[in-house]
Amino acid sequence: MVETVDTQKLATNLNKNWPKFGPPDSKLNIMIQVNTSGEEEKNGILPSDVVNLTKYVLTDCPNLHLDGLMTIGRFGYNVEDGPNPDFICLKSCRDEVCQALGLDWKKFNLSMGMSDDFEHAADKEKKVKKKKKEEAPAEAAPAPAPAAESRTSSKGSSKKAKRSGSNVFSMFSQSQVAEFKEGFQLMDNDKDGIISKSDLRATFDAVGKLSNEKELDEMVNEASGPINFTQLLSLFGNRMQDSGGTDDDEVVVAAFRSFDENGTIDSERFRHALMTWGDKFSAKEVDDAFDAMEIDDKGRIDTNSLIQLLTAAPEDEGEGEAA
Repeated sequence: MVETVDTQKLATNLNKNWPKFGPPDSKLNIMIQVNTSGEEEKNGILPSDVVNLTKYVLTDCPNLHLDGLMTIGRFGYNVEDGPNPDFICLKSCRDEVCQALGLDWKKFNLSMGMSDDFEHAADKEKKVKKKKKEEAPAEAAPAPAPAAESRTSSKGSSKKAKRSGSNVFSMFSQSQVAEFKEGFQLMDNDKDGIISKSDLRATFDAVGKLSNEKELDEMVNEASGPINFTQLLSLFGNRMQDSGGTDDDEVVVAAFRSFDENGTIDSERFRHALMTWGDKFSAKEVDDAFDAMEIDDKGRIDTNSLIQLLTAAPEDEGEGEAA
């Protein structure tokens, strides 16, 4: 499932490349990402353009299956202030799309927010379905459904509600997603929304690292399909889960502060810790890491510089925490 399609160019590239990676006669499941909050740092198509992109995918991309719409939503919204406006906006987008293109809204799914938004998103969807049911024209009462069918329907509904809050983005904080997005854009050399072998070669060339065809092929083949942003994020997520998960910046900062002595860290003590505990570093890995750090003639590492290097935290933020 690719949940970040927000341009015709990206849809075209996915449609073109999927037959090379996917099973024969299969379709790649996608969702259109909508920027419902209007935040510049987020990707996503404008709500006013959703109908046109949906129509394009349905008519011009036979290798794609459009599952519905997705939004990340504004971070930190207080549900006590009322219904989340991002979820309301996404629901309105779906209604507009279904009305304009004659689609069944029950088969056009919504993926709303991060993992913290799951309960609110599911509740919102439940209320929408209840309202539509109440607004439906009165019909002759059908015969009572068998109990077994009723249980099956309830289970299916529960599964769909859970799906609306579950996506690869829930594995990371929004700040982490933004950092990965910035990295993706730097690596996407030809700006087509997919990282290819030529993009990887250009990235390595830019940092002065030589890479051979075998290494590049192995990197590309790690992915199960074209490497768009969602696919790249999934690769990072799998790697990080294998190594014990991801840490928020606050956790990283606290870890390094434990070595701090008046603004610096003893490099030999730090080297010993890296090579002794947790996922142990090799001597070469420590040497490579130390090459990127600011170490004075006395073997002291500047703590704030190290934290900035690893978390991209502003300098004044690091000083504020030190105080």
